[in-house]
Amino acid sequence: MSTISLCRLSALVVVAFFISACDATDRGTAPPPRVLQSVGVNASVLKGKIVFHSTRDGDFEIFAMNADGSGQTQLTFNDTQEVDPTWSPDGKHITFTSFPSDWSGVGQIFIMNADGSGLTRLTDNEAGDYGPVWSPDGKSIAFVSNRAGSSDAFVMNPDGSGVRQLTYGAFVNNVTNWSPDGQHIAFMSSLDGDNEIFVMNADGSNIVKLTDNNVSDEGDHAGWSPDGKLFVFSSDRDGGDLDIFVMKADGTGVTQLTHNDWITDDDPYFSPDGQHIAFQSNGTGSEEIYVMNLDGSGVIQLTNIPWAFDAVPVWVNGHIAAPPDIQQFNQQFDITSYLLNPCNGEPILLAGSYHVVGTITTTNAGTESKFHLNTQDFEGIGQVTGLKYVYHEQTRSQDFFAYNPYTSRYEFSTSYGVTSAGSTDNFRRDVAYSYTYPPGDFRIIRDTSRCSGTKQ
Repeated sequence: MSTISLCRLSALVVVAFFISACDATDRGTAPPPRVLQSVGVNASVLKGKIVFHSTRDGDFEIFAMNADGSGQTQLTFNDTQEVDPTWSPDGKHITFTSFPSDWSGVGQIFIMNADGSGLTRLTDNEAGDYGPVWSPDGKSIAFVSNRAGSSDAFVMNPDGSGVRQLTYGAFVNNVTNWSPDGQHIAFMSSLDGDNEIFVMNADGSNIVKLTDNNVSDEGDHAGWSPDGKLFVFSSDRDGGDLDIFVMKADGTGVTQLTHNDWITDDDPYFSPDGQHIAFQSNGTGSEEIYVMNLDGSGVIQLTNIPWAFDAVPVWVNGHIAAPPDIQQFNQQFDITSYLLNPCNGEPILLAGSYHVVGTITTTNAGTESKFHLNTQDFEGIGQVTGLKYVYHEQTRSQDFFAYNPYTSRYEFSTSYGVTSAGSTDNFRRDVAYSYTYPPGDFRIIRDTSRCSGTKQ
């Protein structure tokens, strides 16, 4: 299980975990953590999106990312503990369990949109509800509850209505997954003293033990491949630390996929195409999320937050848009130049400044760049007569940049006209200029003036 695996929330499993910890102590001091090496999955073939929980925000929150690790986005921002998220089959909704910030109370189940909006509470039960998983048709959610006096499996509608009890006194630690055809539900139970994986019909009938060992067989979302032929899970049958295993759907043909001594590899989940498996590992010292090929080869690391725990990945079709990169800029340009009065040929020393304020927002869909241009009045001094000329330009409320990939700059160009006022000879000045960011170059690219022929 992960750092906050839901099965450990029951008293029985807490005791089991304590005993296991004592056994680990008896074995002696563990060697330093070994970093799992990236050895071959081509990230470009990893399609879909993964939801997971993470402590990178200080407490447990829900995050999502693309299957190649891009677009990592925080979805919840609460002072409570949000854990164990799962996608709806269409990837439009996420269910998860929320606990009080100090873990002092029981869990309740919530649902939200895939972008984190529309947060809605589905259960409100003093005994506690946790670990929701969706049926393949999106019409039901299975979960674990203590509302009947023991830890058992229940099912409800996606709006929280129609709650039905499936097991009775089964010591269910996790409802882990539904079969792709919706006919069966897998769950983990410590009924016989250690964690084993069971399968039952979707109505709770015909419970069958899928694993039967004197070790722990588990996985928060242990379950079937998309074609229903394989079943992936984690187990400590290889010397006490958890590794990833796969077997046939009937429990035969068990094959070990990871072989990492003193490292916990846990909570595997099939990709939508059935060709890869996501899982978590503490090989770097903290829990991170990895992906490997179906045969255990080609392991690559998707998350890398050394101070946080990223765990319990759940994979679905779809795509996460990378959060936008927003740059703010605020720059002022002082301009001094000479021009000729087109009415009398007098040189004019022109002085003033441009003030440019704006944002550049870059997303994986393109770049939107906008800014505000503010100018104070430009003042000109006649070099022969000493007369003052004042030029007025309206403030431009919004303009846009275009990104130039050849220069790696955001470029803007436009033209405007100003008319002198307060001078002995009125004339109009037409100016075109360009502006780039960064580094904020401002350049006059056309400057013409013409006499209006009218004196004030």
